[in-house]
Amino acid sequence: MKTSRLLQLVRWNIMTRKGKIVRGFFGGVIGTLFAAVCANGLLFGKHFAGHGTYESMAAMLLVVLAVIMLKYATQISFNNSTKTGFISYAMIPATNLEKFLASWIYVTFVLGALLIASFVVGDFAQMAVTMVRYGKASSLTWAVLHTLYNMLHVESAESLLGIALGVYSAISIHGKFIFGGTLFRKHQFIYTCILLVIVIPFVLSLLLGGLVYLGKTWLDSTDTVIIIEWYVGETFVKWAVLAIGTVVVSLFYWLSYRLFCRSQIINNRMFNI
Repeated sequence: MKTSRLLQLVRWNIMTRKGKIVRGFFGGVIGTLFAAVCANGLLFGKHFAGHGTYESMAAMLLVVLAVIMLKYATQISFNNSTKTGFISYAMIPATNLEKFLASWIYVTFVLGALLIASFVVGDFAQMAVTMVRYGKASSLTWAVLHTLYNMLHVESAESLLGIALGVYSAISIHGKFIFGGTLFRKHQFIYTCILLVIVIPFVLSLLLGGLVYLGKTWLDSTDTVIIIEWYVGETFVKWAVLAIGTVVVSLFYWLSYRLFCRSQIINNRMFNI
C-alpha cells in the first residue's frame, strides 16, 4: 500500500462528490441556524436563548451529530451505488485495501470535518442573527465544547478507563455501521439500524434463553446443583470488555473489507453477498 496513492484516492472521492459536499455543508449551516432560531422562539420572543438554554441543548445536538456520522458511515460503498461509479472506481489503479481505506477516510474524516465546519459556521450565523434581533448572542459551539469537556474530564485513573470505554463504544458502533454499509445494497442506514437494534438482540436473546432453558432442564433432570463463587473487580471487568471489544471491532472491520471486495457491478439483491 502506498500513502501517495491512498491520498490521491481520497482526493478523487472528494472531487467526484464536491456537489454533494457543498449541499451537505449548506444543509448543516441551515440546520444549525434553524435549531437556534427555534430555541429563541422563532425570534418572536422578548428574551433570547442564553448560554444556559444552549447548554441544555448541547447533549441533544451531540446525539444528532453522532447519528449523522453513523449515517455517513453507511455510505462507505458510495462508489459502488451506480454502474458508472462502480466502473470508474474499479478502473483506478489501486488495491482493494487502498480503495477501502480511502472510502473509510472520506466518510469518517472528510465528512466529519464537513459536519463540524457546517455546525461552526451555522453557529456564527445564528450569533449574527440573534445579535441583530436581541443585541446580544450566545454560542452553541461553546456550549457543546463545555459539555464535551465535562464528559471527557479526567480526574483519576478510573475516570480515564471510563473515557476509554466510551471511546471504544463510539468506535465499535461506528465500525458496525461501516459493516452495514458494505452488507446492504440500498437503504443501508435504515437496514443497519434494524439489524443492530432489533434482529441481533432478538436472535441473541433466543439463543441465550434457549441455552439457559436447556441447562436448567438438564440440571433438574439430574438433580445437579452448581455453585459458582467468583468475584472480580470492576476495573478487571472494564479491561476485559475493552479486550473483547477490540477483537469484535476488528472482526467487523475485516468482514466489512471482505464484503467491500466482493461488490459486484450489477446486484439487485438486498445483501451484498
